[in-house]
Amino acid sequence: MKKIGLVGGIAWLSTVEYYRGICLQCEARARTRRRQSALAMPEISIESLDLHRAVAYIGRNDSDESWAQFDEYHRAALRRLEASGAEVAAIASFTAHHRLRHIRRGIRIPVIDVFEIVARECVRIGARRALVLGTLATMNSSRLSALCSARGVAVTGPSTQAARRAVQRLIDRLHRGKESHSAGQRIHDIVQQDVSKQPNSPVILACTELPLAFPAALSRPVFRRRGRTYINATAAHVGALLDHADLG
Repeated sequence: MKKIGLVGGIAWLSTVEYYRGICLQCEARARTRRRQSALAMPEISIESLDLHRAVAYIGRNDSDESWAQFDEYHRAALRRLEASGAEVAAIASFTAHHRLRHIRRGIRIPVIDVFEIVARECVRIGARRALVLGTLATMNSSRLSALCSARGVAVTGPSTQAARRAVQRLIDRLHRGKESHSAGQRIHDIVQQDVSKQPNSPVILACTELPLAFPAALSRPVFRRRGRTYINATAAHVGALLDHADLG
């Protein structure tokens, strides 16, 4: 098994879910193989960053220079993971993947790209369009849009600014440990506003906090709720990370 490196702390709740997901998916794969001995788990190093600093360093989409501190903050964490002996890495933050091409410059180990995984999941389930929920940087990400478009999938965020702001408020409350019982309903209400425009489109939960609204589906890359298909990008990302670590 290759040693896994995880850039976390952004936010810490999602880092917990990544660690939990890695362990649960390892256990599930071991049960599938009917192993009777003690379960093999990967070695993991975690570089936990300061969320306040990471958010303060977020730049503007029209200016690469404005992202310089953000990129270097995450790149330095990946360098430390390399030095720890990690052989494959993931960043437990979707906003950072908007800048992944820049962040991983000079990094020698593979860094699994959640945007690539999302695009592949859309293709796998036959989606031609998808509604993406996440931070503003993710919902507006030209990189995510381009990766999906190259595979014949059009992704867009909610059609109104009010709905986008509602997603941001929900993410903030989930990050603070609130909304645990009502978050799923709030997501459903946001999605319903776009049903007429995208009646059969899956919903991409493209923020590490959003799957917390569906606790029964935390380990499932794709699930159904109230007639809608959801892509749990966190679970899909963890699965791809384990595949690369030769645990598949």
